Amino acid sequence: MINVNEVKEYAEFLAKKWQSGGSLAPNEFNLLLPNIQRDIIRKYYGVPEEYHVGRPQAHISYEVTQLVSDYLDPFKKVVDLTIDDNGIATIPDDYLHKSSLRYRYAVQRKVNKWKRRQDYATPNNDCSGGDTLQLGASELTSNETIWNMVPVRIVNDMQFDWETGSAVRQPSKEYPIARLFAGKIQFAPQDLKVVQFGYIRKPKDPVWGYTTNNGVTTYNPATSINIELPEICASEFVMAILQKLGISIRENNLINWADKTRQMGS
Repeated sequence: MINVNEVKEYAEFLAKKWQSGGSLAPNEFNLLLPNIQRDIIRKYYGVPEEYHVGRPQAHISYEVTQLVSDYLDPFKKVVDLTIDDNGIATIPDDYLHKSSLRYRYAVQRKVNKWKRRQDYATPNNDCSGGDTLQLGASELTSNETIWNMVPVRIVNDMQFDWETGSAVRQPSKEYPIARLFAGKIQFAPQDLKVVQFGYIRKPKDPVWGYTTNNGVTTYNPATSINIELPEICASEFVMAILQKLGISIRENNLINWADKTRQMGS
């Protein structure tokens, strides 16, 4: 997590190199914070502007590298979704990007078990010995439930309609499918009841809290909300602020410097 006050101080320190960009007003800074955080998260799970014909994936996207996955790890969430009798579940309000969808599938199978028995002797009344009973192993057969986590395959509308209407490739609990629409997920077959849904959640909007006394603003940690991105993303966050600041104050040097520094990662 990135301390919101440290970001403000560092951004102002760098901006002072240009006379027209001395400090950030609290209301302007708080306007920038949530938008920049959303832009960075969107960049790491993959922006569609970078898609090309035959390559429907951005060069930076979720789970392409472990580093990108680590950046988004604070926003990863796993919940159980309840599915109604029509096979439809409601997507959580804080949903941003799908990570995984799995169903806990029960399989009944017969299991053969062997019970061992030892030999033992039955003594006579005078304790002089007796009959020896020889007992070997006996085979017992019982039913056992095995639980498997199977992936739910996300398909488009055409594929969903084709598979649910197919006499050959009907979805089953072992091979379920789903489609997303209007804040809902529709599953086939319809009687899955509960699935495990992993996703990237929306971040909390960061806030630089402050108090004002005689026209002087002072940082207030009690009313502040820090930036949920990992600390390693702090420099990138500051450079994005400077780029937005440069656009606002029409400083082309500041825009170019911030953008170049952000792209180089230092």
